[in-house]
Amino acid sequence: MENQRKIAKLIKKRVFIIPVRFVELTKNHNAALLLSQILYWSDKGRDEWFFKSYKSWEEEIFLTEYQVRNAGKILKKLELIDTKVKLVKGITTLHYKLDMERLISILGG
Repeated sequence: MENQRKIAKLIKKRVFIIPVRFVELTKNHNAALLLSQILYWSDKGRDEWFFKSYKSWEEEIFLTEYQVRNAGKILKKLELIDTKVKLVKGITTLHYKLDMERLISILGG
């Protein structure tokens, strides 16, 4: 336990939380990480939609555009997210919406 405390002080508590159940569900760590972050951001958007650029995802969760696109395909195939492209300040941006009811249903709720 002492080793964990030493390292926790060094990393300053910035961690990713990926529920094991998300990994089991998606069978992919990147998709599980993206799902975890989409769940986090789902309460922060307007009308359940929020937007993130690929650059923002890379800065936040260290996944490349290619990795985010592939993870998104997995989540869409599982019908957990919906996406649409809209303009934000004149820039084409991908918007995300989590299907919370579907996620709860799949998780057994």
